[in-house]
Amino acid sequence: MRILSSLAALIFLLSCSGAGKIQDEKQRLNGSWAVVSLGDKELSVTIGDDATALPQLEIKVGEMSYKGSDGCNRLMGGLIELDEKNIRFGVAAGTQMMCPDMEIPDLFNRSLSEVRSWEIRKNQLHLFNEQGEELMQLKKID
Repeated sequence: MRILSSLAALIFLLSCSGAGKIQDEKQRLNGSWAVVSLGDKELSVTIGDDATALPQLEIKVGEMSYKGSDGCNRLMGGLIELDEKNIRFGVAAGTQMMCPDMEIPDLFNRSLSEVRSWEIRKNQLHLFNEQGEELMQLKKID
């Protein structure tokens, strides 16, 4: 009987540690990220430029939500799916400002709706479509 109790406790601890590892991995998504590449376009900001012109995301894993900017308009929405490798961003609510150049904001919004998976490498978030093609890279900014 004592062996069964010990075995049950060990199994419980092992199962909890695996779940914690997955949760820890997702927690790495928390925070603010600036887009550094969008498809084959490299994005950069030089000193003195307006960093808010870059698309940015703030991901809140515990709330299953996101907010940010597409480089022109503010946006916010919910995460439809999130696990250790999959992520789907829900439809965003946002402002409707008129900006002189909508190429990057439009590309960002299209790409965000196609995101299906994620990976963090060297403090950069890589977002991929359903076919595994990289849609964007983001750099942690907080």
